[in-house]
Amino acid sequence: MNAIESDDEEEPEDEYYDEVDQANDGFVEDDSIYSGSESVDSRDEEPELTYDTARGLDCVDVSLLRGRAQAQFGILLSSGSIFGWRDTEVSGTVAIMGYECQGKRTARVKCLRNDHMGEKEPTIGRKKRSSVDIQGLGLIAWAVDETFIFEPVKALYPTLNSIYPSTFVAIYWGDNMWTWESREIFNSLMEDLSPFEVDVLLYFIAVFQESEYQESLTGERPDFPNPTLGGKDEISLKQAM
Repeated sequence: MNAIESDDEEEPEDEYYDEVDQANDGFVEDDSIYSGSESVDSRDEEPELTYDTARGLDCVDVSLLRGRAQAQFGILLSSGSIFGWRDTEVSGTVAIMGYECQGKRTARVKCLRNDHMGEKEPTIGRKKRSSVDIQGLGLIAWAVDETFIFEPVKALYPTLNSIYPSTFVAIYWGDNMWTWESREIFNSLMEDLSPFEVDVLLYFIAVFQESEYQESLTGERPDFPNPTLGGKDEISLKQAM
């Protein structure tokens, strides 16, 4: 399709681009982002989209995000410590995980999807990756149809057996590489979290991201509901745990 040119159109001022860059936390939308090799758009494809590494891309430590989501929703999302392994007839090998908060401890039995974390790492190019390689998480992007156009975060509201729109997370790796990873890949990276717990974590990131953006845009910070386990009684996660 040929672009329609007009002599009357003027190029936006540089200040406009600066505002856009700031609003998008370092994501830029000029031609310079379509070249280079510092970051790739997919684990298995050649680089299609790279970021302006000179400006940098803001990220938050994944452990900090998990801790904040845990405090917000009252469920265990921190990685915990492996106290030991036990073999069971029903679930196979399970891990005994310990958790501590301000000197108080609790423990859980979890069926880790890899008996030994990092045993089946996803790969980016020829490099193997696992959760230990993640230095931080950036923005989360998701598809929003007309049903959720006025409540975009609602499309990511975590429920059991829910179907979510296409979702991608910007991951910052230890070798200074950024990639966009799908919900499914991110799920596989978080070996010590169940799929539902990953959904809660992604929802928390989206809520924080959208709250910051909407407050900057409108001057008002929106309220978002905490996740529940659903069902007739709508038991909150905090009450259930």
